[in-house]
Amino acid sequence: MLRKHIFHIIGISWIILGISMFLSAVFSYIYAENDLIPILKSSFITIGCGLVLFIFTYSKKSKELSARDGFSIVTMCWLSMAMFGALPFYLSLDISYTNAFFESMSGLTTTGATIFGSSSTMEIESLSYGLLFWRSFTQFIGGIGIIVFSIAILPMLGIGGVQLFRAEVAGPTADKLTPRVKQTAKLLWSIYIGFVILACLVFKIEGMSWFDAICHSFTTIATGGFSTKNASIGA
Repeated sequence: MLRKHIFHIIGISWIILGISMFLSAVFSYIYAENDLIPILKSSFITIGCGLVLFIFTYSKKSKELSARDGFSIVTMCWLSMAMFGALPFYLSLDISYTNAFFESMSGLTTTGATIFGSSSTMEIESLSYGLLFWRSFTQFIGGIGIIVFSIAILPMLGIGGVQLFRAEVAGPTADKLTPRVKQTAKLLWSIYIGFVILACLVFKIEGMSWFDAICHSFTTIATGGFSTKNASIGA
């Protein structure tokens, strides 16, 4: 196994995850909420750890990743990203890290189970806009896979793109739609984002606020089902 290359790619995924947390911080800033600092801390911690791993495992030599390398990267990426993805919840709310990890893992895997709701000690409507956005955004990036996303925007991953793609995409086969796996990943993300935009417009036309429409479009297309309301789409 190419351990150095494996951890190099994992470091990149942490950096991408940390940068994505800034979007949640934007909503916290706009609505002047108290979770702005915890979300920024979560972002800096995630990016910092990713940069350390990226720098210490950097190599100019490009090597083709094996199928075992691909499965290792995907497995460790999902586990580690769920750990970092839990930080905004853990640092912003009075909950255990276990519950925060559960929410993060549920979001990134688009499972949809949640610790929040009318039957729990903390209702969904009590969460800040920043956390509500982050909660939905985890399902957005998990909907088609952070690995496919990485392949699409980072040319440096082209060397092991096929193995990562096969390890990430579900099903008995993972055929490429185009000759180059990077082009395939970009095509899939274009379609995915296109459906998200269409869903957002439909929700807005039907009476949702822009914020609710954006969050629900993230989770609807990902089939995860996280909502900004206790009553979900029924609200």
